[in-house]
Amino acid sequence: MAGGKNKLELTSRAWIESGIAVLLCLLGLFFLAKSVSRYRLRSSMVGALRHHDSGRRVPAIDECRSALDRDEDYQPARQLLAKLLTEQGATDSGRLGEAEREYQILLQKGYDRANVHVGLGVISLMRASVATDSKGASDLADKARRHFQDARSKDSGCPEAEIGLAHVKLLLAVHPALKQGGVSDARAEFEKIRTRLESTEAMRSKITREGVLDLYAGHGRACAEDGASKDAARSFRICTVYFPHWPVALANLAYADARRFSDSPPAPGDLERDPSVASFTSLLDTLLAVTRPEGDPLREAHANRELALAFAYGMADDTLGMNGRINRLGSDRREGLTVSGWVWIQIWQGKKDVTPKVRGDRAYYAAAPYKTLLGHAKFKDAPPAERAAALNVVGVLVAESAYYTSSAHVFPEAEKALLEASGLEKANFRFHRNLAVLRKMMASRESDPEKKKAALAQAQQSIEEARKAAGSDPAKLENLGRVEGWKP
Repeated sequence: MAGGKNKLELTSRAWIESGIAVLLCLLGLFFLAKSVSRYRLRSSMVGALRHHDSGRRVPAIDECRSALDRDEDYQPARQLLAKLLTEQGATDSGRLGEAEREYQILLQKGYDRANVHVGLGVISLMRASVATDSKGASDLADKARRHFQDARSKDSGCPEAEIGLAHVKLLLAVHPALKQGGVSDARAEFEKIRTRLESTEAMRSKITREGVLDLYAGHGRACAEDGASKDAARSFRICTVYFPHWPVALANLAYADARRFSDSPPAPGDLERDPSVASFTSLLDTLLAVTRPEGDPLREAHANRELALAFAYGMADDTLGMNGRINRLGSDRREGLTVSGWVWIQIWQGKKDVTPKVRGDRAYYAAAPYKTLLGHAKFKDAPPAERAAALNVVGVLVAESAYYTSSAHVFPEAEKALLEASGLEKANFRFHRNLAVLRKMMASRESDPEKKKAALAQAQQSIEEARKAAGSDPAKLENLGRVEGWKP
């Protein structure tokens, strides 16, 4: 048009093509957002699995929750979250309720699979293990059994369901409030499952790592309770192969070692020649270099193993090795003192064909740990019966040392300890009887006639106190008659 402005006019086709282009852009943005969200979802899940495999539960839980914030129906994240919370429930019982809720959500959302019922069974089993009354423990064990049976009904080839049922049998046998069935039966059940696992490719391809750990941990526990400490240690070591720094397996292995060293102390030199002792000690030292809370299971198991090793060294007549192990525990552990004292008492009582001085010196060394124990900060508030028992040991050993080394000036220390012990437990026959023996020893070493007479009078007074405590017990009365007629 002459003199007019040119106008841009779109045809219908152009409008349609422009609309399609805009729609495609919007769809592209939508799918891009979805793919980014999906990427973040899977990234969170991969991070959770990586943390879980490394034993870092807290960041793994955070990643699972992050994934569920993006998609609450994402079942893999909820399954792993429930499993992680169950694992945390071993040290924090409040987590078990959270784990149970997650498993129930899975069931509500239609995920009715064997592994969900296994998880619920594990939770009931953990609650049963800490229940103090027989009815509560029995009810929870029955509930766990039903969950494992439900898992087996969902998948007849589920190894974890069979392992869970074996754990129920073991719990019923070892729980202090139940004691139903025999540990040997539970051990046989685990061994049947282990045999199938080792001989069946299909079962090995289906079982999870957690299932393997539960199988060998359960078998190890059953062997330990059945007195087979070597078999127990073998199963616990297999657990450490699959999960090298798993605290539960390491603690169980440490306890198995402790049982083995206590039940059958190795011969002199065998401990030094056993490479597994040194290597496992080194591993525990490395793990415990990180600060752990008081009462930590691994720290307690390590302490028990060190005490058992100290005992083994002592029983092999290696008192230097024994003291080295006790010193590793630190001065705040009073148990090392009782182990040292007990070993020295065995040495003192063991070999009779020694000179009087050697016998007296051994009694002196045996008394030393108990003297330290009586002044230990953690023993000052001990029950009167425990303090009285330690005082009696000190009195007897110091008296023995003084008698055989002709150190009469030490007798008053022994007398003071026995007087304090009999004061704490006035009706204890043994304390009064030991005091009577001591006073007779003191009289035999007294050169002054008047002091000798006074000592014998005090000895007779202790005999009368012992007679009251003996009552009509014929064995005690006979023993007291020998003391009364004894002339040192």
